[in-house]
Amino acid sequence: MVDRAIGVLIAIVGLTALGVIVSKRSNTAAVLTAFLTGFAATLKAAVSPVTS
Repeated sequence: MVDRAIGVLIAIVGLTALGVIVSKRSNTAAVLTAFLTGFAATLKAAVSPVTS
């Protein structure tokens, strides 16, 4: 049950992100840069206890 709820939440976030990226009024380059910067920071925080 929890797996399905998490899957639904991820699907909602994914569809929202896709909507922002393909929107005619969005600055796609800035959106992608912000997303990738946040993703890189998350990865860095996730591996920092291992690499320190």
